[in-house]
Amino acid sequence: MRMYLLTIKIQSVLVAIVLILQEVHSFRWLGINSTLVDESDDADLRRYLCSSSPTASKNRLLNKEQKKICRQNVKMMKYVVTAVELARTECLRLSEFERWDCTGILQAPKFPKDLRVGTREAAFLRALSSAALVFAVTQRCATDGVCDCGKQPRRSLLKRHKRKNPGWKYAYGGCHDNIAVGTKFSIDFLDGHEIRQTKHNDRKLTKLHNNDLGRKIVERSLNITCRCPNFEQCATKECTRMLIVPFSKIAEDLFGRYQQAKLVTGEKSKSAKFGMVLKIKNDVRSYKKLRKVEARSMVYLSRSRDFCLADVHNPYKYPGTKGRECAMRLRSNIRNLAEYNPTLSLNFNVCANLCCGRGSLTKKVEKQVTCTCRFSKTKMDVVCKECPVDAVYHICN
Repeated sequence: MRMYLLTIKIQSVLVAIVLILQEVHSFRWLGINSTLVDESDDADLRRYLCSSSPTASKNRLLNKEQKKICRQNVKMMKYVVTAVELARTECLRLSEFERWDCTGILQAPKFPKDLRVGTREAAFLRALSSAALVFAVTQRCATDGVCDCGKQPRRSLLKRHKRKNPGWKYAYGGCHDNIAVGTKFSIDFLDGHEIRQTKHNDRKLTKLHNNDLGRKIVERSLNITCRCPNFEQCATKECTRMLIVPFSKIAEDLFGRYQQAKLVTGEKSKSAKFGMVLKIKNDVRSYKKLRKVEARSMVYLSRSRDFCLADVHNPYKYPGTKGRECAMRLRSNIRNLAEYNPTLSLNFNVCANLCCGRGSLTKKVEKQVTCTCRFSKTKMDVVCKECPVDAVYHICN
């Protein structure tokens, strides 16, 4: 009996290890370093990512399916490099004053345990990277000549634009951004490994759900822009469907959904695509029947650790929020100060949130900032001075 229980325990541990490795494996591409590859050079992209060269083999940044895509369509890989930079920059920016600060993405292709399981943070990074990939391909592939212009949008979109902006005639024209190519490439590159797996479980469904969420947010961000074809006459404005919104706005939308993410569990369903649906766990509005997850919600499977406190087993690697800088004020009477209070929110107490109620220390230092900027006629440029100011830092206890 004891031997049987030991065997069961070993099997469960092995299954957990396999699931963790699969999670890390699907995130490895976020370890692509744009400083180590020339994204405009197909040969360099092939050497760094696609081939069986010593460099690509050592990197191990792509899984088997992704390497195949890379070899077949290397011209698209420059958008993968761009997507990594977009996702990394926005994740670090948005979480700078959060208890979870996304610094784990800098360890890619190796990741901390916060991103190795189905946590809220892993869900956000998955949706963000999926959105970044669609964004990079959609915004640039037609302009670069890598893909054709997008199909003409529905007439209903043009009619809606006309209702909001009356007084002109409108007609489609120009080169539309190709969201279809961006979406398909993202599905092939990110979902291919999951879809090909024969075993269906809640972990697989959450990955696919969050990937799809990122793509949907980008698609919703497409806008119709209209302009006169020339300056002489403008009887009819030419309208093009383009992705002109900055990626930072898309990332902020996803970060809001991360903060409202739903804890879910898998439930078997014969009518579902993969034989299983995701249901919201611990739903206070329904005690008998769990609610099905909405497509616009971000979902996760495991509760995160307490980021306020250092990890008991590895305090150096996971130190908590002690020692983190929570705000900075610049005190000065200098006119035209170009940099003033750049990090402290007026409507949100950053220190109270980040320091988890433990309070903060105050540290005063002298800081050089740009000030008294003016236009110089001799240099034909804006000239600024460097001025000393008293900077007050707040550091979490």
